[in-house]
Amino acid sequence: MVVTGQGAARCQCGGVAEADRDGGGKSILAILSRMCLVHDVRRASRNAAYQGGGHLSQPTFLPAQRDWIDWTGFVVSIVGTSITLFALRLTYKEAKAATSAAAAARAAADRATSAISERVTIADLAALRTTLGTIVSLLEAKRSEAAVYEVRQVRQRLVELRERRGFAVDKTEVQVVVTDLAHLQQVLETSIHIPTSPHPNFPAISKQLSQHIDRFVAWAEQLRFEPEGSHDAE
Repeated sequence: MVVTGQGAARCQCGGVAEADRDGGGKSILAILSRMCLVHDVRRASRNAAYQGGGHLSQPTFLPAQRDWIDWTGFVVSIVGTSITLFALRLTYKEAKAATSAAAAARAAADRATSAISERVTIADLAALRTTLGTIVSLLEAKRSEAAVYEVRQVRQRLVELRERRGFAVDKTEVQVVVTDLAHLQQVLETSIHIPTSPHPNFPAISKQLSQHIDRFVAWAEQLRFEPEGSHDAE
């Protein structure tokens, strides 16, 4: 009769193992199958020791009671394992959701930073455009010293602006303006420190600065109407 019970248990364990193989080797079924096999082996060993006698002391419980206790422990182990696996799966889902939320928050922060940077850049271009107009007025008033100071400030701010993240303007055009301003600064400083040097051609200089003012306007419009996200692709 004991052998019949063990055979039934083995059939049940074999059914679980077969279901595990049919299911593509799912981890939960594999764990339950191994637990079932271990339980069957342990129970068979205890029954054999009890029936053989002489080698082990008599058990405290009858075989039927021992089987009931063993199966109760086995069921408790299955429930505990299932709860643990469920908790692990729930923890994984929560961690994945937290990671997704953090990524979305970072993306939103990057977009906000890019938008703020774009507005600041447009404001800086407007300020540089105004400064170029001031330089033209100073040159017309023959105030070369003040004009040199303003040209130096525009050059420095334009170089900083060129390296700013999100400044999606052709760097070649920016370099053209920087080079022209450097040449203008040199011409004005030479006329100040060397009175015998050729007098600067103020009409030509004013025309050149007006062209750069138009460039600044075009750059600001480009930044304002450029599709969102194109700055990050730079």
